[in-house]
Amino acid sequence: MQYRFEDLVELVELNPQFFQVSTERGGIAPMTDNPPGASEESILAAEAALGVKFPSDFRRYLAKWGNLGWDGVEFFGIVDDNPNAKYSNVKKETQYVRENGALPENYVVIVNEDGDEYICVDVNQPEGAIVTWDFFERELVDRYYQRSSFVDYLINEFVSQAEELEEEVGEPIRWPASIDPSVDPYADAD
Repeated sequence: MQYRFEDLVELVELNPQFFQVSTERGGIAPMTDNPPGASEESILAAEAALGVKFPSDFRRYLAKWGNLGWDGVEFFGIVDDNPNAKYSNVKKETQYVRENGALPENYVVIVNEDGDEYICVDVNQPEGAIVTWDFFERELVDRYYQRSSFVDYLINEFVSQAEELEEEVGEPIRWPASIDPSVDPYADAD
């Protein structure tokens, strides 16, 4: 299913207790304490530093939240109050993997998978297709969570972890009508 950015917004707004953001001090805070998203100036500066133009939904994600995470999973973005933050910094992570892992310039890192694989947004794709880059092999690898859009990836990752999240938080997830949690988002995976 192809989700829209509005589906992600509704999911987060219905369930702020499940989401977290990185703060200016480099820590993690509950969504209820969410600082404003990244400023337009910060987004433009990150694009300029990386030599790319972010896909529209990724830009909207940055402007709305700056970054997101849940249960220890962090999706990089921009934290305006601390542009040098070690974590959640899409610019720093991307530059590091470009310099040390030969990451092509059309990929922007959004998740560090234990330092050997990096989940990236392909900025050459209008919806920000998700790919996985192998740091040591210096090549794209096939993974079940690759998606045609950044928003699809985030929502499908949340759906795939929903049962564990509900158990950990002790509350049920409230689902927007546009998201069917009974459908396994990775059922068609190899």
